[in-house]
Amino acid sequence: TARALGIQEHRDFAASYAYRTSNPIEPIKLPHEKAPVQQTILQANDVNLFDLPALTQHQLDSGPYLTAAHATTFDPDTDVDNTAIQRCWIKNSKVMSYYPYPASHNMQNLRKFWKKNQPCPIAFWIGHHPKILLGTQAKLAYPESHWAACGGLLGEKLRLVPTITHGKKIMVPADAEIVVEGWIPPNILEADGPFGEYTGYMGPQVVAPICEVTCITMRKDAIYHDY
Repeated sequence: TARALGIQEHRDFAASYAYRTSNPIEPIKLPHEKAPVQQTILQANDVNLFDLPALTQHQLDSGPYLTAAHATTFDPDTDVDNTAIQRCWIKNSKVMSYYPYPASHNMQNLRKFWKKNQPCPIAFWIGHHPKILLGTQAKLAYPESHWAACGGLLGEKLRLVPTITHGKKIMVPADAEIVVEGWIPPNILEADGPFGEYTGYMGPQVVAPICEVTCITMRKDAIYHDY
């Protein structure tokens, strides 16, 4: 992890991470035609989540999961976005569950939409420079966007692009590999799990919101890990 940030001594990681994320660099916004992640756009009948590189990774898992999808939502009161790594169980070609931790900022955003009985806009992006992936883990106030903290780690402006489904309401990294866009319908919870957690133990079955997918975009040469 230290090497991903260009830090030679791993004991210096915490101090360096804190310094860089505390000196944010604001992102830059690109038009659709200049965003590598939107070179391929799949909508309507072309959307098929099973075409994504999602594996059933453990014997007792419910099915194939996106395990490193970065979910981006926004606070409807301020329009400030939030990003966090979340797991998504692919249930059919256009529907997957989405498990935000109950106390997370993403869950706070979701509850605000549900309180108004409105679907919550969401986008999941996959694949980027390790510094960007680490930047999304910065502990921020609510509501506060992760994009500038990602720029601080990267040392330059993070390139963003409006989503196809939600426009400028939800921006995603223009240099990601894959983006999955959709809506979380209000007050619908379904079973999710069990799931093999990173700790080496099976997490219990939980109830989680679902995401109805409207669009998948990706680089024309998106990197898939072979298995």
